[in-house]
Amino acid sequence: MKEPVLECVTEIFTFLEQLSNKIIERVFYRFPSLIPEISEVATGVIAQECDACKVVVENIIDCEEGYLFTNDMDYLTERTSLIPKAEGGPPGQRVDPRKLFVNEIRLRIDSYFRLVIKNVRDTVPKAIGYFLVRGSMERM
Repeated sequence: MKEPVLECVTEIFTFLEQLSNKIIERVFYRFPSLIPEISEVATGVIAQECDACKVVVENIIDCEEGYLFTNDMDYLTERTSLIPKAEGGPPGQRVDPRKLFVNEIRLRIDSYFRLVIKNVRDTVPKAIGYFLVRGSMERM
C-alpha cells in the first residue's frame, strides 16, 4: 500500500511545484531576474514539506498494517458472531467444520482488509492536505 500512496504524494508535490512556478512568473513578471531565485526557494520549501508528508503518510500506513483495529461498526456487525452461519448447502446436509472455519477466516480477513483500505482512503488525503499543501503554503 505504501507505493501508490507515496506516488500520490510525489504527484501532488509536482503539481504544487508547477503551480507555484506559474504564480511566481505571473507575480514577478516585471522582475525576470528574481524568478529563478524565488522559484528555487519555493521548490525547496515544498520539497521539505513533501519529505515531512511522506514520513507522516508512511507512519499512517505502518499503523494500519501493524495494529489490528476491529472497533469499526461495519466490521463488528458483519464478523462478530462466534459461530459462523453455514451457508450454501441444502438443509439437513452435514457441513465440514474445517471448511466452515476456513471460509469464516477468509471472510474476516477480507472484511478487515476492506476496513484498512477505507481507513487509508479516509486518512491519507487529510494528511497530504494538511502536511504538504497547507504546510507549504504556511511557510511561504
